[in-house]
Amino acid sequence: MLEHLYIQNFILIDQLELDFPVGFSAITGETGAGKSIFLDALSLLQGQKASSSMVSKEKAIIEGSFSLKGNSPVSSFLKENGFDVEDSFTVTREILSSGKSTARVNRRIVPLSFLHTLLENQLDIHGQKDSAYLLQKMNHIYLLDKYGHFYHQKEEIKEAYENYKKVLEEKENFLNTQLKEEELDFYQFQLHELEEAHLKKGEEEELKDLEKQAKEAKKIRSRLSFFICLL
Repeated sequence: MLEHLYIQNFILIDQLELDFPVGFSAITGETGAGKSIFLDALSLLQGQKASSSMVSKEKAIIEGSFSLKGNSPVSSFLKENGFDVEDSFTVTREILSSGKSTARVNRRIVPLSFLHTLLENQLDIHGQKDSAYLLQKMNHIYLLDKYGHFYHQKEEIKEAYENYKKVLEEKENFLNTQLKEEELDFYQFQLHELEEAHLKKGEEEELKDLEKQAKEAKKIRSRLSFFICLL
């Protein structure tokens, strides 16, 4: 849930701070009062691209503080990406007059795609035909778990699955190690054979010469045998 919003130097807004209490909040106003600018600021927190036309001075800042409840998908997502999860988190977008922007979660720089995944369940900005919360596949399992109070079982299954993957990895490493040991035995056997041969430098050329002499001797012996038969 969005608890606090801070906007500075964004389009027509010089500085604005809003607190959102628990419950329903409505922002109303005439045409041109700035309602769309407010929604544009929220869209930037959700990972939308920024442009230089959004900056009224050197740098625009949009910052939102969000509360967390229990084992929500957002909490799990933050934990999986190395964040220390408490009861709230802060998203910040800084946009320079050049159009370049920086996104942060709890002061840590993140890509825009990270914001989109993080806040797709926290901010539901849509029109008449846009997708609603119930149409997002990420929420289906969460809603079923919440309805059946399966949070505890979910954590147990997750832990068991992580242990299962760890065992598979250890098994694969063991098999790879065994294969390397077999290869090592083969290489040691070949090395032993080479050592037993007592090879010397230039011995290959000598052996080739001996082989050539042996072939010539075989030819000579064959010819002598032929002439002896003629006699």
